[in-house]
Amino acid sequence: MRFSLALVPVDAHIGIGMSVAQGHIGVKMRKKMDDSGLKAALEAARDRYERRQDIDEGLRLAIKAVGTRYKLAKLLGIWPSSVMRWRTVPTDRILEVERVTGISRTKLRPELYT
Repeated sequence: MRFSLALVPVDAHIGIGMSVAQGHIGVKMRKKMDDSGLKAALEAARDRYERRQDIDEGLRLAIKAVGTRYKLAKLLGIWPSSVMRWRTVPTDRILEVERVTGISRTKLRPELYT
């Protein structure tokens, strides 16, 4: 997943775009925003995207901890396409994901570690 952020003069059109393998999500606003407003809008767009991906909460937390699925894959030393197919953290990757994200295994897969 690639995020792009364009900063333009305050009174001008502000666009935040997110291109992903499954399509394109865009957030466009025509109002004055400061940097915190831009960051909040980008985070909201990212959250909406992740909710639409039908992934469990543990994987969502892991992705949010590192930023993107691509970064998670690179930290794990695997192909990004592998992580793109995940709907939950695979059992053989739980300990690795816990190590690189700092998210405990009980949050990653609560049905296995309660």
